[in-house]
Amino acid sequence: MVLEKITHIVFDHDGTLVDTTKISRTLYPGIKELLMELNQRGIPMYVWTARDKKSTQEILSKQGVLSFFIDICGGDSAARKPSAEGLEYLLSGVNAQNVIVIGDSIGDIIGAKSFGATAVAVLWDKKDERAEAAFIQAGAYKTFFSPQELKLFLEKSI
Repeated sequence: MVLEKITHIVFDHDGTLVDTTKISRTLYPGIKELLMELNQRGIPMYVWTARDKKSTQEILSKQGVLSFFIDICGGDSAARKPSAEGLEYLLSGVNAQNVIVIGDSIGDIIGAKSFGATAVAVLWDKKDERAEAAFIQAGAYKTFFSPQELKLFLEKSI
């Protein structure tokens, strides 16, 4: 697969941007800096999540990053993943070959591939070869184990 120039980025929320295993619901280390850099470079960013839109907005607002995103499609706004309906809603008129979807579930990968976008999987701090293999088998272009690895990849792709 040849990676096209990335012009739009879609992030999943839970487990990708935000650590939802803790009550505090904080961004993973390095995510805010990544979002700030992408925002400074003028890259349009979106959130596609199974979480409802209102709570997603509240969490991202508390973390000081809500303004970085053009739009959010929550599980209450479109058919649930792995349906690509949410991506179609967010990216109407955008060439899917120039979109990268970043997520932590097989549903993220399947939905992105169904839409025609490049999909990458994140396994923050979880070196799990079986999970990595499952993501690749589902169609992930690459897997990343830290936001810093993802940042280096994106810098070369945008």
